[in-house]
Amino acid sequence: MGWSNTKYLLAGIGYLLASSSLLAQSGPIPVRLGIPVPERVPVSTPDQSVQQVQYQQPVQSGAIRLVQSEAPVPAPPVLQSAPASAPPPAFGAPPGSVPAGSFNPNQPLAGQGGTQFFSQAGEYLGITGCTPGRRWFQSDHGFDQMISPVTNPFFFEDPRALTEVRPIFIYQAIPGSNPVASGSLFWYGTQLRAALTEKISLTINKLGGIGATGSASAPLDQNTMDSNGFSEFWLTPKWTFFRDERNGTVAAGGLQLQIPGSSNVYQNTGNLGLTPFASVGQTFLRSSYGAFNTMGMFGYNFGANNLRSDYLLFSAHLDYDVANWHKIYPFLDLNWSHVTSGGSNIPLLTVTGADLVNYGGASSTNANQLTLAPGMRYKFSENIQTGIAFEFPIAKPQETLLNFRLTLDVIFRY
Repeated sequence: MGWSNTKYLLAGIGYLLASSSLLAQSGPIPVRLGIPVPERVPVSTPDQSVQQVQYQQPVQSGAIRLVQSEAPVPAPPVLQSAPASAPPPAFGAPPGSVPAGSFNPNQPLAGQGGTQFFSQAGEYLGITGCTPGRRWFQSDHGFDQMISPVTNPFFFEDPRALTEVRPIFIYQAIPGSNPVASGSLFWYGTQLRAALTEKISLTINKLGGIGATGSASAPLDQNTMDSNGFSEFWLTPKWTFFRDERNGTVAAGGLQLQIPGSSNVYQNTGNLGLTPFASVGQTFLRSSYGAFNTMGMFGYNFGANNLRSDYLLFSAHLDYDVANWHKIYPFLDLNWSHVTSGGSNIPLLTVTGADLVNYGGASSTNANQLTLAPGMRYKFSENIQTGIAFEFPIAKPQETLLNFRLTLDVIFRY
């Protein structure tokens, strides 16, 4: 590039800069538009050489015709009501297929042949329908969370059918306010139980000896009071008529027979005593910390003749299965007896001996013995258990022979 060309280039740049400065000072140049005018386009005529095309079905001569290869679907038949007809003839059952009149559908086939009455009686008595695998004379272990009461052991019967040997020792202090006796009473012996079935059991409630130390005054005999001898013999058949393992409920009833023993310590009053009773057990308020168990007994003791005193009986028991271990059971018992009719064995006697001595006092009507007993039972296992209770009177101890009682027992259960 020569100088002449450079000179023209610089001049052009300067012109552009001057124009830009002038436009910046004067602002944008206004632009005005005129009225729009439509563009006139000539209309072209269609080309006659172009022909419209239409689709026509081609006709082919000698082509194969397609026809339907299946028969047309027939029309549905019209339903018409059939004329009434007689039922088919009944066929006789094969010989031997009709159940006999003694058939019980609720009884296993192996046990068929007896009447329904004997079948239900067998279930009620526990002869049939018992727990599978139960051995002969085995205790009812469907309620092992419960314990047998410790206090009032001769009357307070566990409602379960049990097989066990239960040695018992009782020490009882006579109240100082008693008008006819003072000192102490002892009972030592055992109880025996046999579960013939899961619902029928037999109990020997009292089998042992009794002793008394102290003094007595009229109308009691001093020589008879301060002595030792064989106690009365008590025997009880029992029927556990209700069992509900799911809800922890069991109930029983029985009849206790009291057979007099030796003449010492007034163990030979009358010729026979009878005590019908009912007892019930219930588990409730179960939790991860443990469960409560309760038992109750109600009965009435009366003599076969008028020598013995008659009285009402009631016992209540409440225990707690600590942590559901089935080991430690603190409990509280309440025992009550009320003489409804005094006997004729000892005139003018106002005192009742309750479960240890039936004096048959003629003036003992309406005498009461009401006691409260805290205690504890411990299970080494379900087969070996022990218990202890401390019993105190809470109403009119002068009418009874009980000012304090200590009860100890050991249970060897099958």
